[in-house]
Amino acid sequence: MPGDGRRSLLILALCVAPAPALAQRAPVMSLDEGQSRGEIAAGVSMQAPADVNQKPACEQLALPCLSPRTIGDFGLALSTTIYPTELVGIAGELSVYSNQWVANQPDCDHRHSICTVNETNRVAAAQIGVKVRTPVMTHGQARARFFGQVLAGPEVSDVGPTHRTIQPGGGYESYFSNGVGIRLEVDYRFVRADARNLSTSRFLAWLVIPLGT
Repeated sequence: MPGDGRRSLLILALCVAPAPALAQRAPVMSLDEGQSRGEIAAGVSMQAPADVNQKPACEQLALPCLSPRTIGDFGLALSTTIYPTELVGIAGELSVYSNQWVANQPDCDHRHSICTVNETNRVAAAQIGVKVRTPVMTHGQARARFFGQVLAGPEVSDVGPTHRTIQPGGGYESYFSNGVGIRLEVDYRFVRADARNLSTSRFLAWLVIPLGT
């Protein structure tokens, strides 16, 4: 009988022993509050407002009606965010992009049926609003979070009056071990339409530097 007792204890030990090892090997997703109280970021953007060289805009503006645009307009942006609380912040953004279009050549050589010139409409905006983010999610060495925001403010361009904008959007941020991050963002800028409709979706890639811990 003592032998039966020792065998029972041995079987129990073999059953219990693998549990810690399995727990150590299992990947763990956890939430980290994070401690950054602000951030600054520089980014590049791509947007594609309505092409004024396509109907009906080209007819309304008496512009050449040409083939469709094949690529969006590129721009630059700067942003900063201050977090009164860890997850809710006040965000501001300055942005500019070059909107390409084609106009009629003023001094046209009448030997040609169509005389055109490439033009650039520089569009700039200054916006402020609210940003909400999740706690930092950690998975092994990876650290990341999601965010959403709504910004508003004036937009000016070379060929139109100043308009108010509303810009909802969101995205994903991934952080290196030193706290510097990469942000990917998608948003939509609503602008009151006039002869030139500058409302547009945008894609942005940012380099983010934390401020304060």
